[in-house]
Amino acid sequence: MDGVGAATVVGQWARNCFDIQQLGGLKEGVKTGISDVVPSSKPSSRPSASPSKTTRLPLAFAEGEFAVSGQELDRLQKQVQLWKALGLRKPAEARVSLPTSLSKTPASSISSAPILPDLISTVFAASKAAVAHLKAVSTPIHANESPSTSQKSLNTTFDSIAALLWRSIIRARLPDLDKPDDPTAICRLRIPVSVRQALDLPREHTGNAFLHSVTELPLGALLAPGDFGRTACPLIRSSILAVRTPDVARAAVALSSAVPRLLGPDRRQHALFAEGPEGGPPSGRDLVLSSWRDLEWYRHDWGAMFAMPEGRPEFVRMPVGAYHAGLCAILPRRIQRGEEGGSEVEDVEEVVISLTKQQMGRLEQDSEFGKYFQSVVSSKV
Repeated sequence: MDGVGAATVVGQWARNCFDIQQLGGLKEGVKTGISDVVPSSKPSSRPSASPSKTTRLPLAFAEGEFAVSGQELDRLQKQVQLWKALGLRKPAEARVSLPTSLSKTPASSISSAPILPDLISTVFAASKAAVAHLKAVSTPIHANESPSTSQKSLNTTFDSIAALLWRSIIRARLPDLDKPDDPTAICRLRIPVSVRQALDLPREHTGNAFLHSVTELPLGALLAPGDFGRTACPLIRSSILAVRTPDVARAAVALSSAVPRLLGPDRRQHALFAEGPEGGPPSGRDLVLSSWRDLEWYRHDWGAMFAMPEGRPEFVRMPVGAYHAGLCAILPRRIQRGEEGGSEVEDVEEVVISLTKQQMGRLEQDSEFGKYFQSVVSSKV
């Protein structure tokens, strides 16, 4: 499942834990680490999600929903944008017969990402003030000067963080790249973009529902001195918006149904993004950036037995073993509270990055990156 699906499942899990406590699932007098919990005699007033809504395959993905004619399939095959949205390179021209059913990838062909022995995984954090400054220096000049809404929307906080991470991580990897001195070498930033709204899927759908946003720049432009964000942010935003439109999303899904017959069993050779060591995620000039920053992990109420302030988590972290070469993700915005569980005072942006030991050392010494993000916790994978 994707990030939205995972947040939905964990949210339901938290709700179940809370309801069990409210319904008397805990014995009186059990120590929780905060105080003794006395179960309420009243059932929870929280609405419970209907299993049929969260587990049943939405009608939008029913067999034949995205069926297209042979002529329409020929047209879709010629669109490079659709292939990129699927994370694939456009193959040589070839006519493809229509599939009789949606193909599924055998479970045996899916392997976990390799874990390299010298990987370092680090969580970095940026304060609200630091992120505001980053956005200001990343916003195109004309966006500040124009009163129009369309111009002001050219840059978002996410775009600013994405641009900084892209530039900083590639700079940290630079000595290890193939042909690091070639300014014309293409670098790609891939961002999984949710298309639930474009496909009219319910937010609580727990299956994958994303396409790839792809932004490309030559290595020389990516690392050139100056305010990189002013150039990169509009490109990143444009790439994201391009795959969010209903027409593009539906066309990409329709094309995906023909991929097994078009590319054959070994689809790795057609992947748009260069693989990392031992077939792992991209760790060279290509960067995959996942984002869970807008998912409400910190607002899940697990109940008092979990010994957390107000039943909510203090930290959201990935488990050991989930890290791999090339990992770069924006974590849910961390809510800081005042003393003794006071009011929420600030949103803190956190990112988790996995690099080799040498690359992580270079990233931590990067003066531009260090203006905004500081290391919070680091561990060898």
